Formats: sequence, C-alpha cells, structure tokens
Amino acid sequence: MTEEILHIKDALQKTLIGEKAQYLMAPKNRRSLVTNLNPKKLQKAAVMLVLFYKNKDLHCVLLQRAKYIGPHSGQICFPGGKKEKTDKNLLDTAIRETYEEIHLSKKDYEILGELSPLPIPVSKIQIYPFVAFAHDISSIQIDNFETKGIYQIPISFFKDKKNVLYFESPKESYPYYNYKQKKIWGATAMVISEFIEIIALKNL
Repeated sequence: MTEEILHIKDALQKTLIGEKAQYLMAPKNRRSLVTNLNPKKLQKAAVMLVLFYKNKDLHCVLLQRAKYIGPHSGQICFPGGKKEKTDKNLLDTAIRETYEEIHLSKKDYEILGELSPLPIPVSKIQIYPFVAFAHDISSIQIDNFETKGIYQIPISFFKDKKNVLYFESPKESYPYYNYKQKKIWGATAMVISEFIEIIALKNL
C-alpha cells in the first residue's frame, strides 16, 4: 500500500465524523424524516467504497442502478445491499454484494475501515459503509440485471466544491455532486462527504 492509503487507513480508525460531515450533502428535510426512526427496526445493509489508483490518481467505484419500481431506481450508488441470513456480519454483506455486483473478489482488495452508519428513511434501511483499497480492478464487470453502468471517479472530483450543485423544487431540495451531468446525491453523497471530510482533516 502507498503512504496515502496507509494514512487513510489510520484516519478511518480514529476520525469518524458522522452526521456533521454527512449533513453537508443531505437533503434539507432529512432531520424531520429521521427524527422518529428507530434504528433497531430498520433493515441492515452494507456498501463498499472501493478505492484504487488509475494513472497514479486515487479513484473510487460507483454504479448506476438499473430502472426498477422502487425508491432508488436509476440512482448512482456504491456496490452493496441488504444483509442476508447467510452473512456472518455486515462486512460479509459488503464483500458478498461487491462480488455479486461488480465481480471484484476479496483477494483483490484490503479493507481499510468503515464509515458511520446512515439511516435511509425512504427505504427503511440502515447502511453500514466500508472502505477498501483494491490492488487490482481488472476483474470488474457489472451485473447487467441490477446495474446500468459503472463509473471510475477521481477522489479529487469530490474534493472540489465547484462540483457540488443544488437541486430546488417545491417538493425537494438537496445538494448533489454533478458528475458529467449525472447526479450523485442522497445516501451515496452523504457517505462520500464523510470520507472526504475525514481525509481533509489529514490533508490527504
């Protein structure tokens, strides 16, 4: 691992920020939506923020969901999904879902740590984000049933505040990362926000 990745791994063990960072990219009505949520009654799910180097620059992997009847149809997200009975723990969930969705095997990456849990009111789940560094992403391919596309996005893109725009309508208001005219918002943006704030504290 590079010195940069070692510093990220160290930061994840010491500097979780949680809501303070998540809410930088949260919909304006989020606090009212989560006020009465009981985390014990939410389904558990896990996602994987996969880091890797491309042209010597640190990138991450994001997916675009296929269209379906549901609240997250077509959204850009991390590999991940709900915990199943056969999963020993939530890390196992993240590892299994990462393989199922992008065919990235556990042998190709190392777990660096995890970020703060995040409830998603609209789907009644609580996600647990893990961070991994992939030594080799040559095996990546998408599951065409669940996934429409895959993106390899530089971490520097998320650091640049110029890439944060705001959507406003009578019913909705939220910040989003504007990646090639595609919106990265909601829980995915909130998880990314915490990660970016953590590494910013370390000047990475």
